[in-house]
Amino acid sequence: MIKKLGSKVLKKVDNSKAFWIKTDHYNVIDRARSLEDLSKKLKKAPTAAIVHHMREGRNDFANWIGAVLGDKVLAKELKSLKAKNWDHMQHKVVEEIEKRIKELK
Repeated sequence: MIKKLGSKVLKKVDNSKAFWIKTDHYNVIDRARSLEDLSKKLKKAPTAAIVHHMREGRNDFANWIGAVLGDKVLAKELKSLKAKNWDHMQHKVVEEIEKRIKELK
């Protein structure tokens, strides 16, 4: 069952469904089309991208992963993350995504 979910969750989506990594509403710094792509790009993204996508109780990463990639388990995990600062949050988000990728492969 997990392998079947993995084949769906780990595949690339169309450009129209890509996650736009931004530092504010107008500054797109990159796009991710898969879970692995998102992980790699978030490692290199400035902290401002994490702040933009997770401020004020939002969690755009969890929303995209749940709605577009269909991984409700990882989405729920990301929504429950707590961190002491934004750099730490960035590390935790990437860590959870990478852990999930290993589970799904």
